[in-house]
Amino acid sequence: MVLCEISCEFFGGFKTNIDLNYMDNKKDICKQVKRTLITTLQMNNLPELVGKAEKINFHIHDLEFGQILLMENDQKVWICNHKHHNENNE
Repeated sequence: MVLCEISCEFFGGFKTNIDLNYMDNKKDICKQVKRTLITTLQMNNLPELVGKAEKINFHIHDLEFGQILLMENDQKVWICNHKHHNENNE
């Protein structure tokens, strides 16, 4: 399990634990965090925010997948949608 926290204008601070046994890469982690966010918003009857969340493309830019697999329990993976000057459009 790894703790993931979203960093973005609308959903910053949203945290969820992700079971890495079911993930094959960073995109899988981001997709699962997004699904969990959307489910949470749906359960709380926030349809406008669901629509906003569905349009966001999240990514992890500071870590490689192998580094995430080796993380300690007290470390966090940041998931964001910010543009970065050294980012290639993954």
